[in-house]
Amino acid sequence: MIPNIEPAFDPEVDTAQKTTVTVLNNADDEYLLVNSYSQIGFHLSNNVRAFGPIALFPKSVLQWNVQTVEELTLESFSLFYLLDPKIDILVIGVGDRGNQLPGHLLLALMNRRKLGVEVLPTEHAVTTFNFLNSERRYVAGAFIPPKKVSYTEDDMYYAQRWRQNIREEDPDLLREQPPPPRTSGTLLR
Repeated sequence: MIPNIEPAFDPEVDTAQKTTVTVLNNADDEYLLVNSYSQIGFHLSNNVRAFGPIALFPKSVLQWNVQTVEELTLESFSLFYLLDPKIDILVIGVGDRGNQLPGHLLLALMNRRKLGVEVLPTEHAVTTFNFLNSERRYVAGAFIPPKKVSYTEDDMYYAQRWRQNIREEDPDLLREQPPPPRTSGTLLR
């Protein structure tokens, strides 16, 4: 989903300018899940590929304007604690294992903003988000793509099988595009 944000002004109703958001995906019954992730972004269950860090909600996704854990501030999370109705839990994916959210920031989110928070490496955070969202909990995810993604034998097999199918169907296509991302970050098959 890519939001279309445009100002709206009705002189009969308001004297101040408002901002409206038009959601471009109209799948009302479709809850978003993260199918896979890579160093550059996320592939969602509605076939949207989101590049870079994202703010993910049960039915919508937004670009999140941070790049690293070190850039995170209380203001970075304002979108999540200003929502009405309030979310049940915010799942934060901090990128790679070993990255941590600063303690003072975590306490501020939990105590001052009364927000339930789960902080995990992104590979585990997206799985947690998927589980909670599939249970229809009002969950939000704040995910930074990891810098390191390991490959499994299944990933190598899938890439090899993909290349073989392309060679048989259209050998020129193999030179034009790489195989689709298939990493240990693959969550649903």
